[in-house]
Amino acid sequence: MLILIDGYNMIAPVAPPRRGAASDWLRVERQRLIHSLASQLGEPLSRQTTVVFDAAGAQAKELARLGFESKYVEQGIQIEFSVDHDQADDRIAELIGLHSSPKRLTVVSSDHRVQISAQRRGATAIDSEVWWDALADGRIMLAIPWPPPKSSAYSASAGAVETKKGPVDPEDVEHWLKEFGFSEDISPSPNEWENPFPKGYGEDLL
Repeated sequence: MLILIDGYNMIAPVAPPRRGAASDWLRVERQRLIHSLASQLGEPLSRQTTVVFDAAGAQAKELARLGFESKYVEQGIQIEFSVDHDQADDRIAELIGLHSSPKRLTVVSSDHRVQISAQRRGATAIDSEVWWDALADGRIMLAIPWPPPKSSAYSASAGAVETKKGPVDPEDVEHWLKEFGFSEDISPSPNEWENPFPKGYGEDLL
């Protein structure tokens, strides 16, 4: 997982629910959000994205009544309803804590508690509205460089990608070396640097 999103954080600032139609409105807005994310992120990043929605108390019972699963995949994106937690924030904090490489994780939430949980583990926390506005402009804000090596075709379809500034994280280097089957030590031996020309090159000029 590379992107972890607080689902209702992304929906609420855009269009608050109308009276008497909140349940249907939320369903429509969830579908709209997932479709937009999948379209903007593209297939590879969609498969690395998890969106968590609140689902506690009466809301959880309503989801069960309608036959919804608390976890499922839609358009490549992992969808979760926090039926076993008081709030989606609790489940998001739990997922951050369980992540094996938190420095590679981008957490999209405006909730300060979630942002603090992300920062404590070295993940990149981005305010939902800021991240959403960038995505609407064709820019994907991520904690790591994207696309990965040898995937330039993807960048043309997904648009520009913003990454956090600074030196390359050794964990990222190690991850992509393993991902593409390279040895961890790919530096040439000292002897390989001694003479860059073929043996005997230029001897006829002496």
